[in-house]
Amino acid sequence: DKWNWNEKYPVIHISFFSAKQDKQSLINEEINSIKKNYEKFELVYNQETTPEINFNNLIEEVSLKYNKKVVILIDEYDKPILERIDNDEERQWAMSELKSLYTSIKDKDQYIQFAFLTGVTKFSQVSIFSGLNNLVDISLKCEFGDVCGYTNNDINTVFKERLDNIDMNKLKEYYDGYDFEGSKLYAPQDILQFFDNDFKYKNYWFNSGTPSYLLKLLETNNFNIKNFDSGNIKKTDDQLTSPYDVDNLDLPILLYQSGYLTISEEQDIGSSTYYKLDFPNISVRSSFYNILCKFIFEGDVTNSNITLYQALELADFDLMEKTIRTLFASIPHQYNPVMGDSSRISDYEGFYSSILFSHLKATSTYIEAESSTNNGRLDLYVRTVDNHFVFEFKIGKANALQQILDKKYYEKYLGNIKRDLYLVGINFDKDDKNISKLEYIKID
Repeated sequence: DKWNWNEKYPVIHISFFSAKQDKQSLINEEINSIKKNYEKFELVYNQETTPEINFNNLIEEVSLKYNKKVVILIDEYDKPILERIDNDEERQWAMSELKSLYTSIKDKDQYIQFAFLTGVTKFSQVSIFSGLNNLVDISLKCEFGDVCGYTNNDINTVFKERLDNIDMNKLKEYYDGYDFEGSKLYAPQDILQFFDNDFKYKNYWFNSGTPSYLLKLLETNNFNIKNFDSGNIKKTDDQLTSPYDVDNLDLPILLYQSGYLTISEEQDIGSSTYYKLDFPNISVRSSFYNILCKFIFEGDVTNSNITLYQALELADFDLMEKTIRTLFASIPHQYNPVMGDSSRISDYEGFYSSILFSHLKATSTYIEAESSTNNGRLDLYVRTVDNHFVFEFKIGKANALQQILDKKYYEKYLGNIKRDLYLVGINFDKDDKNISKLEYIKID
């Protein structure tokens, strides 16, 4: 009742969803997208003119034809930049190309009623946000917090007739959890596909297409994988929304802005507000670690996932050692980069625990990484249906199992009488980059 729905405006829609890496592909995407708008409005497209000039002319011609200001929707405005995230020369070229195109929005402001741009992040070098000083970032504005997903009310009203015999808690655990400073939201892709696929719990949104830039960034950022699940990622609202240098990308922020992480908790510390970032739900968490494992091991590790889980559930430590040994033997040499001090990432215990952590997370196994006790932090805690395990990892000959006993890391789990408790110490040889010893004891 606050809007005149009879008032209509012509809509120009530009999308870079299909933009690829080569230069001609981006130019063709610009040409085709602009040309489709010319055809839609029955205007004459000039084949001899550059995309930016045609876009500039399109805005004015459409407005004059309908005697109305136009609405401009640009989808995935930054996709051509992200596709070139690992190539400085190509990325700079794409920025220049897009800057020329987007300048039309400022130049033709008198013909524009409304412009809405979507993308993963805000790149300062594109100058689109500094040039278009009348644009407003709504990413963390409460009044727009519910615009990008289904709320609980949507699920329980719009889809009410589809919810018979549906475990609502399970549905929430799998697909709910996105937070943009509004309500908790379900991803529409997940819900619609869930209904359309006989109510099977699958990772529909994530599996619809993992962007190549994500894998490129995982390759170039030596980020501690376990931080994703330890609650250690905290950012301010400025960090989450401010433009920043593409040459110094913050991986957790990019994962937040592209939907892989979301706000899980808000904390006021002094005069600043901090947001804790985490995976929104089971679907995204398990999918992310599946992708990570495929990236690390350069192939499908589903069988290894299943075998390792079986070894844990059966408390079969021979099978466990064999599976882990095979797992580390299959890691390509290039996933062992040299660190700043000339040592390699495999020289650190965190490398081995991170690999096992991501591998187990891909199976949706319950894991706590670096869980705190009164005597320090244990490396990994893993829980299956019948068993639970305290893991400690060491490089060289230091006694990993003895550290668990000395520090009494296991005491906080003694109350879980439904499961058998095992303490597992694993030593790795940094030269072989594999297990040198696995020891365990069962706590009665």
